[in-house]
Amino acid sequence: MRIDANDLLIFARVADSGSFSRAAEQLGLPKSTLSRRISALENQLGERILQRTTRKLLLTEFGLGLLEHAHQVAVEVEATVALAQHRQFQPSGVLRISLPNDFASQILAEMLPAFASRYPAISLGLDLSAPVDFVKTAVDAGELVPVLPRWLPRRSTPGRCFPVGG
Repeated sequence: MRIDANDLLIFARVADSGSFSRAAEQLGLPKSTLSRRISALENQLGERILQRTTRKLLLTEFGLGLLEHAHQVAVEVEATVALAQHRQFQPSGVLRISLPNDFASQILAEMLPAFASRYPAISLGLDLSAPVDFVKTAVDAGELVPVLPRWLPRRSTPGRCFPVGG
């Protein structure tokens, strides 16, 4: 037997609100969808969980027991959502960066303390070796330093190049 956890959540909402109409409004789903899902759940379980009349909605004895489990599923779903939201607001994990040694010593020395205080749950993995193959290496960010041919003039000022030839 395979039960869809969403059906348990729908059942809990219907039971807690006491009405298919109120539950449908709260969930933003058509009332017919909720009724169909509850009927499918009852068929999968092989037992009625709700007594429906035109004026009342009552839980069966089995429905009362099932409601406790449905509430536990709802609590677990809420905990999962909270965990995901926390990770979105508080980044964590390992950030792998590859930089040339001289660049790292100049720039990172200034930036690391502020970064570490702003993102305490992030660990940095620094690779200060020679140029890295970003495709083959598990690096999240890096600085590519081009190797220029000897005949190409070097930049003497950032952003400015000297013309070659006449």
